Amino acid sequence: MSSANKNLHFQSSKNSSKKEITDTSSKLEQSGLNLLASSHVFWKKIPEEKRVKGGTKERTAFRNWYDKKYGKKTWANFENHHQLSKEYGGGNMTGNLIPLDKSFRRTEVNPWWASY
Repeated sequence: MSSANKNLHFQSSKNSSKKEITDTSSKLEQSGLNLLASSHVFWKKIPEEKRVKGGTKERTAFRNWYDKKYGKKTWANFENHHQLSKEYGGGNMTGNLIPLDKSFRRTEVNPWWASY
């Protein structure tokens, strides 16, 4: 796991069947952005037909915005991540997106969301 993600921990809440993120100190090295999370928020799922849509156009727009604001990034090992998942009402705004290491996102972050 990269040093940008080493302080982020996912765990089950002792007082709830819901999952929570307990440490939000993970910073991305290039931008200094945090992977935002709250340990005491429980969201309801949004019906699929009401969720924000996204694809190549939105992904490219975010990457172009990010590169302009923070400098060129080699995107081969990164994926755009919705901090608040579209499944729970998150959108494609730049404030809700953050680039995460592909392996970290797929092995740590996505499974956490899937079990939420």
